[in-house]
Amino acid sequence: MIHSEKILHAVAKIVSLNETATFTREEIRVQAGVNREDWNAGYSPIFQGIRADQPGGAPPVPSRFKNVFRQVELWKTYSNGIWARCNQKT
Repeated sequence: MIHSEKILHAVAKIVSLNETATFTREEIRVQAGVNREDWNAGYSPIFQGIRADQPGGAPPVPSRFKNVFRQVELWKTYSNGIWARCNQKT
């Protein structure tokens, strides 16, 4: 499973009871079972690339993973149609 898929699966678990839930990177990291060092080295840049509002200089992600998240307040993110994107074929 590539990093972007692992991130989306973790978010899907977080928002499974409330599709409009907000979440933090830390919650995603914990749900994905990734240690902080690995998260900072590889997952955090990919998460940034998935965001719709600030992809910045993040590494490229597959088009189906682009614009999935947007920041709604400092340190909190909202999923833009997480369910539709999780259910797409890879």
